[in-house]
Amino acid sequence: RVVTCVKKETVGGVQFAGYGAHINDYPQPYLSFACAIGVTEQEIDTFAQRLDKALSEVRKRAKTAQQSAST
Repeated sequence: RVVTCVKKETVGGVQFAGYGAHINDYPQPYLSFACAIGVTEQEIDTFAQRLDKALSEVRKRAKTAQQSAST
């Protein structure tokens, strides 16, 4: 799951800043993931490959957007 640090949520009348993080106003976004007992090495490898591919695409898009903004 991705925690963006900008989401605000009210639960039972109490407002949480940076909803989803373990503390209010966490200073930066982060990604967390978990695995269960019984997960196989192949499943972890597949996850790692897919995550790497997704992050590479995000970096590529960010670089393209940055280059477009600077021209």
